[in-house]
Amino acid sequence: MAFSQKIILVVTVIGIAFTTSLSIVFLQSPSEEISPVIFEEFDELIIDIDASGNTSCRLTIELPPSSLANSFKIASSLIGTKNMKQGYIESLRESFGGYGWEVRDAECEITGLGTKDNFKVTLAWDAPKMARWEENGWKISSEWVDVKNSAEETISRQKSSWILIRNIAEEQDSQYAQYRVSYKSSLLLPENVGNVYCPLLGSLQTIEYGGGTYSKTSLHAENIDGRTAVVENSLTLIAAENAITITPQQLIENSLFYTINYGGAPPKDISFLSSVERVRLDLKYGRELEDQYLIYSEGSWYSLSPAQVLYYAAWAIDNFNRGANLSIRHPISIALPRTENGDFGSFWRTLSKTDYTNMARQIHENISSNGVAPGVISTPYGGIRFKDALLTFTRILSYYGENEVLPNEIELAPYPSGQLLWSDIETPANYAYFMLSDTHVVTNSPRDNQVLENIYHFSYDDKTYANEICDWIHANIDYILIASTPTSEWVLEHKKGQCRDYANVNLALLRTARMPAKRVNGWIILTEEWQPPPELAPFM
Repeated sequence: MAFSQKIILVVTVIGIAFTTSLSIVFLQSPSEEISPVIFEEFDELIIDIDASGNTSCRLTIELPPSSLANSFKIASSLIGTKNMKQGYIESLRESFGGYGWEVRDAECEITGLGTKDNFKVTLAWDAPKMARWEENGWKISSEWVDVKNSAEETISRQKSSWILIRNIAEEQDSQYAQYRVSYKSSLLLPENVGNVYCPLLGSLQTIEYGGGTYSKTSLHAENIDGRTAVVENSLTLIAAENAITITPQQLIENSLFYTINYGGAPPKDISFLSSVERVRLDLKYGRELEDQYLIYSEGSWYSLSPAQVLYYAAWAIDNFNRGANLSIRHPISIALPRTENGDFGSFWRTLSKTDYTNMARQIHENISSNGVAPGVISTPYGGIRFKDALLTFTRILSYYGENEVLPNEIELAPYPSGQLLWSDIETPANYAYFMLSDTHVVTNSPRDNQVLENIYHFSYDDKTYANEICDWIHANIDYILIASTPTSEWVLEHKKGQCRDYANVNLALLRTARMPAKRVNGWIILTEEWQPPPELAPFM
């Protein structure tokens, strides 16, 4: 997938998040007498790669004065610039995370809030290990981690953009509107690199989304200030008069996925800790692990399997805890576990330093004696899988690399792929990430726990408990329109809010009760007058 496909939707996704929670749109034939409403957006992304494969990124998103730009200016005024900035940063993390790229130290600036000003968003961040060192050079890969899910989300965002543009156009008595987004990305390779190769350089890609909506992308290389750059230009046009019809499979088949290979020196300031970072990133974002990873130790590179990485990561933690160093020298042969099992309830629990150092020592000793990586590792809260333990250890080592001390505690986070057992039911591991807080959903607060104590009864199963939580919300929260976007904690305190706020409180309480819950936004598209079903009517 082209860089533009993950970046181009950031601004519209945020705009939708801060507009109405439910829209009713009536499809009508465009009138020939009405001139089309044209909205424009201009985006530019610069990705500057250093000699160690780390990147500094800067994205500018600019909308000339229009009713669309005004909607963002009004939203910023109503909900507060701080909340708006946080929304952009969260959307950026989600977009890059879909490619297995980590966003660090993100900053956001919003300017141009005057009536005649261009509305402008500027995002700056770092992305570690975006380029990876292999035996014969460097490689950058622009591919989705979860192809099917990412395709579905991309289409959903395009449809949300279509809804937003259509609604704004309707306010101007027009069904015929276009949203034109011009985008340029420049991926600056390090100085003095050679043998740059990308099989898609010089290609042109077109994706037809249906209904007149499309995107066109070109890819070429050029010289920028003496450095080789891979430059992508794209134009996306969203036509409001007809619905988007593309399927996820069609999007996957027509998308521009590519890799860039280039020559150069090995990474600078390399160490065991920095070389293990690529394993951590693969685990964090749910990538399928590679058969072998290049790991550095005491002046030499070693090709290690994930099982070997677990062994040496555990040994390193144990050694660092005792004030010793790690030496690989002669890697031992270690077999992967035949099966993995973990308990859903083990995660988002805290391991003390004593807990995780004991676990590391035990894993190191067990592998030393039997030559097999464990498929299940015991914790005070239940079992975790091999990959969960490897993610935990690489996170500990990442902290150690940045702070030169081991953390006092670590929260158990699952490898977001595969299955976990929840009450003997196999459950997707990534569901555990739907138990965390976000900008508007505050979990595990004293107020959350007090409400749950008043609702819970020992006889409830999970379904009954969830229904009781929902009933409590509708019985205790008064419906009232609020211009700002409050947190679930504010709504629980003031006992009032609108549909969006009902959803956020429900998410906060369910997640605090350790039941994964995901926010789903929907739009109703109709050709005639519509009345809500009886069960929805009180909340409309």
